[in-house]
Amino acid sequence: MKPSWETLKLVRWRAQGKTRVLSAGSGLARVPGGFWAVADDLNHLVRISDGKGHGRGYRLFPGELPSAAVSRKRVKKDLESLIDLGKGRLVAFPSGSKDRRARGSLITLSSDGRFKKAVEADFRPLMNLLEKEVPGLNIEGGYVARRKLVLLQRGNGKQGFNGLVKVRLKAFHKGLGGRWRASALHIRVKRVPLGSWGRIALSFTDGFFHEGVGYFSAAAEGGKDTYRDGKVSGSVIGALAKGKKPAILARLKGEKIEGLALKSVKDGLLELCAVTDADDPRRASRLLRVWVKKAK
Repeated sequence: MKPSWETLKLVRWRAQGKTRVLSAGSGLARVPGGFWAVADDLNHLVRISDGKGHGRGYRLFPGELPSAAVSRKRVKKDLESLIDLGKGRLVAFPSGSKDRRARGSLITLSSDGRFKKAVEADFRPLMNLLEKEVPGLNIEGGYVARRKLVLLQRGNGKQGFNGLVKVRLKAFHKGLGGRWRASALHIRVKRVPLGSWGRIALSFTDGFFHEGVGYFSAAAEGGKDTYRDGKVSGSVIGALAKGKKPAILARLKGEKIEGLALKSVKDGLLELCAVTDADDPRRASRLLRVWVKKAK
């Protein structure tokens, strides 16, 4: 199924009054009239309106990041997913792949999906619990599935562990208030084999939940750890139906999809949007659109 796409070129930053390129899109959430996106190397949340390749930034964290790529990578928050918790709340979730990559943000939106406020959140206590259960922790996506929060573990490290990490949603909400308890979270981890693209293993990058099925994006990226970027062969979109093996629904050569969201459903087809990570500050992320068959 061949996708069509539009390129997300520039981001208008309201705070600084400057226009900059979004180059490391990593999480995407659908809201009325458009999307919200996070990038793994920004201190801002970005609003993308429908039909436009431009966005507006809203600050999540204070301060400015270094412009030099190496220095920026060393200190960035590494926000890798944007999860819709419902009732006008999003959570920008960090990867946890390094000790310093454990701070995120709880975002409150208006009824029409516009930004109201953001509160910084410390996920280090949760990451400490997850590290005991998940080899090579690197959370890259997530979604709410009924009473569970499902986090997508990306297996691009030495352990090669792709998996679903499930916690009780009610306990996660309490954790956001500062009460992280392993017994209440009831952490459950399931390894998920995704196969490969050629000789390069696929690994989770994001996902969403629709009518009892988890949908995911996964990238085939070379490299031997979770820190250094590698060469990308392409990405896939797939489905995780209960009791079935992962099903690949679409393949996109040469693109590194990092954020995935459902836009609409019609005649058994899902219209999805995805944001890419260019892994190059000189190149713009792309906002992709793809149609796939609804999984059963």
